[in-house]
Amino acid sequence: MPLDALQRVSVSPCSVSAVAYRGDADPVVLTVNSSHASLAELVAA
Repeated sequence: MPLDALQRVSVSPCSVSAVAYRGDADPVVLTVNSSHASLAELVAA
């Protein structure tokens, strides 16, 4: 990561980021910095 991009990285306290890994397929980002949705919604994705 370039140093000028470092200030743009933001993580909320108590947030969830989720990535789905399915067999040989590419990983899929389900959510990033989510703090308002239920995790049950991600299970079906």
